[in-house]
Order: sequence, then C-alpha cells, then structure tokens
Amino acid sequence: SIHNSHIIVDREKMSIALFIDDSDHYQDAIGGKLNYHPAFLKMNINSGKYISAFDMAELIKMNRSFFETHADAAVLVSALKNLKAKVNQNIEKADNNRGDRNQIFQQTVESNVPAKFNLLIPIFKGQAKQLFEVEVYFKPEDMSCTLVSPSANDIAVSVTDTIIDEQITAIKE
Repeated sequence: SIHNSHIIVDREKMSIALFIDDSDHYQDAIGGKLNYHPAFLKMNINSGKYISAFDMAELIKMNRSFFETHADAAVLVSALKNLKAKVNQNIEKADNNRGDRNQIFQQTVESNVPAKFNLLIPIFKGQAKQLFEVEVYFKPEDMSCTLVSPSANDIAVSVTDTIIDEQITAIKE
C-alpha cells in the first residue's frame, strides 16, 4: 500500500529509490540514478586527472566532434602538440613586523594554448547537448594538463536538482 511506502532521495549520488509496502518481506523497490554521459566522462572534465600535453592533444583530436567547431579543436591540438610554455617562479617575502614571516612561492604558466574553448556535449545520459566553456589547466612541475569547466559543474548541479525535483513531484502526484 502507498501508506506503507517511502522514498529515499540522495542528491549527492544523484539517485531516487521508492520502496513500496514496507511491511511486506518481498517489498517492491523502484530506483533511478542520473549518470554522466560517456562523452563527458571521456573528456575527464573536472576529474582532476592530469595527462601529458601530447596525450591531451590526441584526446581532443579523436573527439573533435565534441567541439563547437572542428577549427577550435584543430587550434587546440596544434597548440598542445607544439607546447611552448614559460614558467614564471616568484618568491615573495612577507613580513608584518610582528615576528610573522612568510615566504610565498608562486608558479604561473604562460603558454600558447587557448585560454578557453567551448564543448557541445550532453553532461548526463538521456539529456540534450549542452554548450559550455572549458579551460586547460597545467601543472607547472611537469606541464601535464587537465580540463576544467565551472560552467559544466553549474549546469550539472542545476540539472540534477531539476530532474530530482520533477521526479519527486511526479511520485507525489
């Protein structure tokens, strides 16, 4: 019966589970989970996984259909394969005259790689393609790189909340 049922919503795991008739040992359970689209996962966006610039160039070359234009992908592939980077190291001493002395060490990377580009792929399975901005981040120590997209993260949070809220409303009805 519906009165002996409950729903478990886990927004972090992007899942909903409906348990029908709690008093029955053989209760029915219906669940749903939101999964990232394979194209989004393939690009390792916001994963924190760093790979060499050459490997990144190959990844982009083989997935140029994910780009807003093939020309954007070609420019990025060329820049990554011919990476010319300048690593600046700044050491700054800070002293507030109270006995606190800090040494601040900063490394910045200047490169010929475009600062930002757009991808056009679905973030979640079963959802429409989304256009979002992506940046290439470099580790100064070894010039490995990763793809970062605050925009994709914002879209993912918004879409997750919307889809879960729609399902909760449908279940209530």
